[in-house]
Amino acid sequence: MYLDEIRSRARDTLRGNWKKFIGYTIIVNLLTTLVENRLSIYFPNPIKNELTKYISFFISWDDYVTFIYSLFISAIITIGSTRLFTFATKEDEQPYSLQTIFYYFTNLNLYLNAFLLNFLTYLYSTLWTLLLIVPGIIKSYSYRMAPYIFIEEPHLTPNDAITKSRKMMDGYKWKLFCLDISFIGWILLCILSIGIGFLWLFPYMSASEAHFYHELKGNSKNDTDAKVLV
Repeated sequence: MYLDEIRSRARDTLRGNWKKFIGYTIIVNLLTTLVENRLSIYFPNPIKNELTKYISFFISWDDYVTFIYSLFISAIITIGSTRLFTFATKEDEQPYSLQTIFYYFTNLNLYLNAFLLNFLTYLYSTLWTLLLIVPGIIKSYSYRMAPYIFIEEPHLTPNDAITKSRKMMDGYKWKLFCLDISFIGWILLCILSIGIGFLWLFPYMSASEAHFYHELKGNSKNDTDAKVLV
């Protein structure tokens, strides 16, 4: 399958549902990016300066609080958003709603597994990046399907999902990179729109990646490498 067909499928998924997905995007970004950018205003400077002494000589209190929120809250919301797009793009579309985004907060075991998946993915990518930047980037693409696998195969451990993603992405990392690069023009236009365009672009990119996963999963299952994602 060609990448333009994947993007076409993404547009088909969103057609008639743009308002709904833009709403999801606003909520996710309010709870992740916006909160992370604004957390520091809740801490008076004297408190931040004092706490920073005990945290690290290398990072500010603002950075520390943002990192903690990102690790324990934002990352879990993000995998919930991935769950929503995974369901929305399946051939036999599964029911999804706003609650789907917060699914991993409904049960301690679900939360811990989602946290561990994000933590291990971040850890492995960081360790590879410490060696060299390029291998780190390559490995990050190897792990990109881990959330989708984790969502669809909950019996797997987070580490098993990461391992399966690495095997699934063997030979397809460049294809996913090309899919990402294909959105650069849209990203530039969104920047020119003072960021408003991202409300449309984020759902488009998320749906495209989810369709990429479904196609890749079918490819892996049927072992027809030469016939799909060519």
